[in-house]
Amino acid sequence: MKVVLDIPKEFEDHYNKERFQDSLKRINYDIRSIRYEGLSGTYEYEVIEMLIKAFKESWEIRFNYISEGIDNALKFLKVEKELLKAYQEGETYDRSQSSNIGDKES
Repeated sequence: MKVVLDIPKEFEDHYNKERFQDSLKRINYDIRSIRYEGLSGTYEYEVIEMLIKAFKESWEIRFNYISEGIDNALKFLKVEKELLKAYQEGETYDRSQSSNIGDKES
């Protein structure tokens, strides 16, 4: 399963330096040491182990780059939609009009 998390600005340095490994390992130690007093069990220990591994292997996604790609894909699909519509209506479609298609309501 893939999950996207928004890391608050004040924690970006911590994430970029060590992916929260130090903090998660301290929490893990606390869970193991208090587990025998009944506050945490095996499940909580396993959750922290999973988070340690997940954050260690995580990477940053730059949404600006992705959104540009999505915008370009949407513009392409609008052009293709206009081509299909023109074809179905028996009309010809000039691709040079495609630069204006993103501005049209569909």
